[in-house]
Amino acid sequence: MQRILVTGGAGFIGSWLVKNLLESGHEILVYDSLERGKPEFLPDSANLRFVKGDILDEKMLSAVFEGFQPQIVIHLAAMHFIPDCVAKPRLALRINAEGAQAILDECKRSCVKKVIIASSAAVYPIRELPHKESEPINASEVYDNVYSVTKVVNERLLDEFSKRYADKVCIGLRIFNAFGPHETNPHLIPDIISELKNGDIIRLGNTESERDYVYVEDLADAIAKLAINYSQLGFDVFNIGAGQGHSAVDIVKAIAQLTGRPLRIEHVETKKRKIDRKFLIADISKIREATGWQPKTSFEEGLSRLLKYEGLVK
Repeated sequence: MQRILVTGGAGFIGSWLVKNLLESGHEILVYDSLERGKPEFLPDSANLRFVKGDILDEKMLSAVFEGFQPQIVIHLAAMHFIPDCVAKPRLALRINAEGAQAILDECKRSCVKKVIIASSAAVYPIRELPHKESEPINASEVYDNVYSVTKVVNERLLDEFSKRYADKVCIGLRIFNAFGPHETNPHLIPDIISELKNGDIIRLGNTESERDYVYVEDLADAIAKLAINYSQLGFDVFNIGAGQGHSAVDIVKAIAQLTGRPLRIEHVETKKRKIDRKFLIADISKIREATGWQPKTSFEEGLSRLLKYEGLVK
């Protein structure tokens, strides 16, 4: 049994990760502001503690570390929705960059042996091939928004931390597009689901860009495997994706087949992103070789599970 602190643990990815870790017999403390997370997403377990708190509340964060004495820290709490980050860049910098530093300041304690921080596929420069972790990243070359820059900063902070505290395992998670139940941000697939509940016309902006969609339970399993099984000291990063791309058009076609409904896309100019990379796909060979992990859920099966969860198919 490991004592594992998960920030943002009541959110979309966090709640599935907590479920996975509890099923493996670990003791979990979830620290979440509930700005996006929901306590009802969390399992009922004697091995789970929950603390409502802000990532920038230094006193509360310090008290949680002191009381729980985590051996592993998984930091997922962040502003994830890019339009929110663009609209409130100073807040995004505080939560995403200062929040990560606050966690690292607490992780200096000797009992913390592994620190995992959620980065993002958004750190990669624009290119039309699957991205490998060996690619150089630079804040001036990433996709043009403050969210991407904060995630580059997160990785730099964790790398620097690993050099100062060489007895710790430090992992950056380059997460691609997660989908499935419990989503708390209005990303593309939740937006399509919302449109679907109002009729057969799906109003969208950019429709041709390809993204790598990984089912959230598979993603949680990847993080759990790194948390429990990966033991290489120092800093490293891992892509977590499915290794294949789908456009908004592909998603709507797949949902039309699964629901048997004559869905039609209506292009809406106000929904279009001014800057939109055409291709963002993961090369997942590194995490497969390091942990044996690979996605178990096909894109279509993941959509089917989500539609059932939303009550849109039986």
